Amino acid sequence: PSQNAALPHLNNFARWRDRTKAFIDAALESGCLKFISEHVYSSGGAVQDANLDLLETYGYINNNQELIPYLITEMGAYNVAWYHGKSYDSSPPLSSRDFDIIQNAFGALMSTLRTHDNVGKIITFMTLDPSDLRSSDEHRYPWSLTVGDQDSDVTWSPLISYFELLKGIEGDFAYSYSDDAYIKVHAVANANKAYVLLMNFATSGNTEVDLKFPYGMSPVSQVVERRLYLNEKPLNSEELLQNIVRGGDLKWKNATLSGVPSKITIRAQGMTVLEFKYQNPMTELGTVQRTRHYMVRIEDARKKQLEYPVEIETNLKYNAYFEGIPLSSGGMAYIRISHSRKLTREDTPQLWINDVRIHNYSSKMAGPKRSFSDKYFGTFVIPYPLEKLGSSPKISLRYPDEGGWISTVVIEVDQCRGRSCCLLGSRESSMDCVTTTAGRGAGIMRPVPMNEQFLDNPSFENLESKWEYTGRAKVTTKDQYWGDRSLRFIDEGASAKQIVFLKGDTNYRLHCYVKGSIRMSIERSFSSNWPEVQTSKVIYGSNLARTFDEADNARWKNQEIDFFLKNRGEYDIILERDDGGNTNLQADGVYVDTCTLYKADAVPPYVGSSNVALPGFNTWTPPVRVQGDRNLFKNPSFERESSFGWLLDGLTEFRADEQLEGEQSLVLYPGSLAEQRFPLVKGHTYEFRCYVFDKCPLVLEIQKSGQVLHSLDEDGSFIPIGQGSWRMKRFNFKAESGIHVFSIYVRSISEPCMVDYCSVSDISR
Repeated sequence: PSQNAALPHLNNFARWRDRTKAFIDAALESGCLKFISEHVYSSGGAVQDANLDLLETYGYINNNQELIPYLITEMGAYNVAWYHGKSYDSSPPLSSRDFDIIQNAFGALMSTLRTHDNVGKIITFMTLDPSDLRSSDEHRYPWSLTVGDQDSDVTWSPLISYFELLKGIEGDFAYSYSDDAYIKVHAVANANKAYVLLMNFATSGNTEVDLKFPYGMSPVSQVVERRLYLNEKPLNSEELLQNIVRGGDLKWKNATLSGVPSKITIRAQGMTVLEFKYQNPMTELGTVQRTRHYMVRIEDARKKQLEYPVEIETNLKYNAYFEGIPLSSGGMAYIRISHSRKLTREDTPQLWINDVRIHNYSSKMAGPKRSFSDKYFGTFVIPYPLEKLGSSPKISLRYPDEGGWISTVVIEVDQCRGRSCCLLGSRESSMDCVTTTAGRGAGIMRPVPMNEQFLDNPSFENLESKWEYTGRAKVTTKDQYWGDRSLRFIDEGASAKQIVFLKGDTNYRLHCYVKGSIRMSIERSFSSNWPEVQTSKVIYGSNLARTFDEADNARWKNQEIDFFLKNRGEYDIILERDDGGNTNLQADGVYVDTCTLYKADAVPPYVGSSNVALPGFNTWTPPVRVQGDRNLFKNPSFERESSFGWLLDGLTEFRADEQLEGEQSLVLYPGSLAEQRFPLVKGHTYEFRCYVFDKCPLVLEIQKSGQVLHSLDEDGSFIPIGQGSWRMKRFNFKAESGIHVFSIYVRSISEPCMVDYCSVSDISR
């Protein structure tokens, strides 16, 4: 599509008839129309409002009363003076041009989100690839998110502010309403946060916006205001050359507010996002059901059925008929009238609803009327009580002068349920909202956000997800903490695993709500091929049945792990039914629900314990006499996979959540061992030492030719080293000639043992 594809009114709607409508007709006839994709440039606000109403009306009526899904695959602003495609020449960058691109993209987004239930994708036209030929000119490509190319340093361009403005927004739409056509608003909420998106479509001046929360506001821990606006200045010579309408500098503000604001000021074409972080999970107290209804036919006063868009004649009444409007005593209807006229023509037609004349309504649109070619195009909205509208209403229009076109009439209906009726905007008489959102447990909990935490399908609501189940692990509706489903472990050993990619040098919290006893852990596989192929696993955090009460639900418990990762990569999140030897813990069944994985600094206040532990790493350094070449062991602290050096036998694992030196320690289970072998100098005296955790029963042993030469059993002395529960075991011995085999092991009747950093050093010198 060309950059004018979303301007159907051009050339008296010839662009609609000859292009878009013709395409829809042909594609529907061939049975291959799955969606409509458009490029929306410089037409956010009123124009996109009217464009969508025309597309939806025609698509619904001609597609067996089913909407055709809508996509925007490019949007923003465009002017031929900005870029010359044949020569790859870009005009000099302008801050005002960047603002124009961003505000047009955001305006198209705000208009299109009104029909979010029928939108498949919205893509702004901003390029990312520094190697693109269009980025290699003297001046950056006007729509590039980066500055520089493959031969130079690459930095972000000011256009990145568009994505910073929208950063983190995720959730379900919540009801919002603006009584000023120039101010568009949308609200989005998840369990942790709510977002209010606002845009001022005025092209001059500032607008003070009153923020009203009829239910009140739940306690918030943080309010952030993000703003983009133009610090307007007189147009300079370069801005005039590039056909910039408003000169000045793009400004970005990101501020933490002291509380919930009651008013904010939005500059002309300014964009604002308010982010509210809640202390308790956000709940849904009521619903507003929104539906859109399209005219079944439009006639003139002579009862002649007309094809729309309808060309306007002087003083001729046009009647749009509807069917199937829902009846509701508390709801509201919003009658949307879209037309295209010259700026010199009357913009407020006479209006009747069911033959009753409506006076004193506003025909204000989303932004000043912009004349494309010789006419503007847009939508104005008339609120009307749903109970007065009837199920088959007639909307009538009459203009005092000829010229222009009526594009569509659409009725948007908001039906409310109980306590949500007080929210609906532009009522003839106000209703008080008596219920607040304060407290937990009231209403339906909103979904856990995916952009702040890392687990897919955290509440097991979706039957298809990234969880892998083994044994008799089943998603069930029998019991749940959050939503409609939970995960049930029927047998001991049943488990669920999910692989996640996590950043390094970061603290995290894994948290679940549980019934019964489970083991939760963070792991990854460990494999080496020297001295032979062997596999094990590294555990970065583990919790077996250590739970604490959940304040608002006595049947469920909290279970969590706070852990630290040094390295980025893929990790296994594992949940497993494990009674730990106490079968009574499983008497009421074993269930898991709402498992989340957050970075430590992003954990919501209500998820788990109030303070996140920051484990970090030990920074202990071995004594100099057992470091480097003085230590004959390869890989003395069990770190390197590629040159591991140790031969393992029996059940072993590595622990990264408890280590003395390096990034992990070795756990030897009963009957397992680790060994290395190397030659010694006959007659020299050596020291053999290892560091163990909490006086664990580690045996240190030296063999030669199958004979035990020296050993220190599990009861040998433990020497404190000032590092918590870590202690040292050591002994000295005199070497024989040849290869010696050094083993550390745990006897089969003992407990597991954690060991870190072993050394053999020549102390004769």
